[in-house]
Amino acid sequence: MTDIYVSSAEELYSALAAASAGQHILLEAGEYDDIALWYGLGIELDLNGVTLASANPDTPAVIHNFEAKGVSNLTIENVVFDYDAVAGQTPFKRPFEFSDCVNITLDGITFDGDLAQDVSVEADGYATGIGLSVRGCTDFTLTDSVFETFMIGASFGNSVDVTILNNDLSGMRVDGLTFTKMQEVLIAGNTIHDFARNLSAGDHSDMIQFWTNGNTEAMSNISIIGNTLDMGSGDHTQGIFFGNEALDQGYGTEMFYQSLMIAGNSLINGHLNGIYVGGANDLSILGNTLVNPDPLAETTDLPRIRVDQASTDVTISGNFVSDIWGYKDQSDWLLAGNLTAPLTVGETAEFVSSDATVCRRFAPGELGDSFDFTQARPAPSTDTSAYGASGDGMCATGESGSLEKPPTELTDIIGTELNLFGPAPEYM
Repeated sequence: MTDIYVSSAEELYSALAAASAGQHILLEAGEYDDIALWYGLGIELDLNGVTLASANPDTPAVIHNFEAKGVSNLTIENVVFDYDAVAGQTPFKRPFEFSDCVNITLDGITFDGDLAQDVSVEADGYATGIGLSVRGCTDFTLTDSVFETFMIGASFGNSVDVTILNNDLSGMRVDGLTFTKMQEVLIAGNTIHDFARNLSAGDHSDMIQFWTNGNTEAMSNISIIGNTLDMGSGDHTQGIFFGNEALDQGYGTEMFYQSLMIAGNSLINGHLNGIYVGGANDLSILGNTLVNPDPLAETTDLPRIRVDQASTDVTISGNFVSDIWGYKDQSDWLLAGNLTAPLTVGETAEFVSSDATVCRRFAPGELGDSFDFTQARPAPSTDTSAYGASGDGMCATGESGSLEKPPTELTDIIGTELNLFGPAPEYM
């Protein structure tokens, strides 16, 4: 099948109308102001596996506005989605939108954002716009793409079967990835780092955020695995945040997140809410590493794990974290093998669990009287990029206090091995 080369939006529309199943349509280098794929074009919106890509990935096509509505079976590769904010433009502008689409893949895309101007004192000079907007879609995949300088990197809503794999997001003002009304979500192998917040504007900033405000159906089957969330040289933010506003709006356990897995993530940040879950059933938080790169700084906090105590069927195990909140002797909660962070990164310290179930942070030598863990491996590297959670076992041994036989390997608990100080797994 011969590739089709195009150099304008009009040529693209003609190529799509004539394309065979599996056709490659290649965009010549240059700038494309507006591309909109929707019923008004008069073409068949089931594109039968068409791939739209740059003719030369070394000089990729640059698209300034893109909308796909009702499109199915389309892959877009190796293009630049470049947002140039107009003076006075709302910070919530969505220049790259997919709505009511099925089987869409974005691979190797560069999302290049912009700074606000002539909007407001709070907005001007800060990142603006929503880099990628996905609404009402099924089977949507985003891989190996880069997001830079947006108010929100990517926003997903009312969608099913979404995969977000091996992407890099930096320079966000408010949020990295946001989600509501979702089912079947995998977020794996991504790096989110170096936020540029307006600290005086009251921004509620999160690397990964879910919320239920306005929802009437519980979100389910969500996995967040092997991501690196690093404040770097930027501003501190909340890490992985599952807000559950529906509970405050009169709903009960029917609005708990269902079947939620948070595992193997490395969070290097200075906010208390490292991992927060506001009500869930069938929740596993396993083998995550949460540290503050400067734990003695007065302007930041040690990240913790916090779970609403009404949550049910909860396992929190094998995490390296300053503190865990929410456990109140619930019979269907399991907390085991969690280790508190040393006072400073790289410093050897003993680890103490206040009641053999809740991790607490102590400076070296400040030992509690209940349950002591001693290190069975070297202290973590001072290179925080090495933190993660995959590999071969636990880094704690010892037995005393209320647990008769504390686990020395995470395989004792969940049947898989995790290395609290190894690099996070790579997802391909």
